[in-house]
Amino acid sequence: MLMRSKKIPDLSQTDRKLSLIGVASALGCPKKGSEQGPLELLQLGLTNTLQLCGIDAHWQQIIHAKHQQTDLNALALLCEELARTVKQQVEHQQFFSVIGGDHSCAIGTWNGVYQARQHAPFGLIWVDAHMDSHTPFSSHTGALHGMPLACLLGFGDQALTGLAQPGPALQAEHLCLIGVRSFEAEEAELLANLGVRVFNMHEIRERGMDTVMAEAIDIASSAGDFGLSIDLDALDPTIAPAISIPEPNGINLHELNRLIKPLAKTAGLIGVEIAEFNPRFDHQQQTARLISTILSACVPAPPDK
Repeated sequence: MLMRSKKIPDLSQTDRKLSLIGVASALGCPKKGSEQGPLELLQLGLTNTLQLCGIDAHWQQIIHAKHQQTDLNALALLCEELARTVKQQVEHQQFFSVIGGDHSCAIGTWNGVYQARQHAPFGLIWVDAHMDSHTPFSSHTGALHGMPLACLLGFGDQALTGLAQPGPALQAEHLCLIGVRSFEAEEAELLANLGVRVFNMHEIRERGMDTVMAEAIDIASSAGDFGLSIDLDALDPTIAPAISIPEPNGINLHELNRLIKPLAKTAGLIGVEIAEFNPRFDHQQQTARLISTILSACVPAPPDK
């Protein structure tokens, strides 16, 4: 069974509930292994560990990619299924966590929220070393996990942007990025033209994570409900080694603590996504344990608590 890290505070309540949705797919990433992430956490007893924190957690579903002629078509079908599953959870006012899989699953996750809200705006805090805002025309590699945020904003292949009708699923004024330190000029230009707020690592170190998170929550919650999407490569590889494409000088444990600390007590948080967990590269379950502690800190208590 996974054991929680003692360095991140336990904010547990006895009646907090969490629906886990696994996405066993690495369709968007050239380096395979992240498709095993949800299955690894299932086998390690993630729900048992969360229950020891006072969270009534259960696996709602683990979605697997289906073989298609192209990864693009397969990802579109995967995201459609994921969107339906997330939509059901939001409609039942069930706090959810999507566990990837590579970060291209975000297209399905947040389209599901958009559909459940009947196309009303929502906010998103996107924690990532990268901007994930390429289109097929700007991408240097063609990797689909470098495109999900652009797709959510309405830019990309119709097979993926078409999930939001009418779209786009996400409005730029309700979005912010945290932890960015590796990107290309084309995606930075897209986000800048849209007016998306980006907190890079330099600003985090200069202003402090508490200040950054206060501003980020203001941006995301301006739409009312909001979500949190964490690509584990936003974290420094010394604390989260199990990622396919590590980037040095990331968010450290103290900064992660300050990032997640206010979330469970912030009205409007409806779900958390954690992507790019690649168990091939984990050391003594270090990253798996970190996932459990992130979740245990983020799941809110019921409104009457």
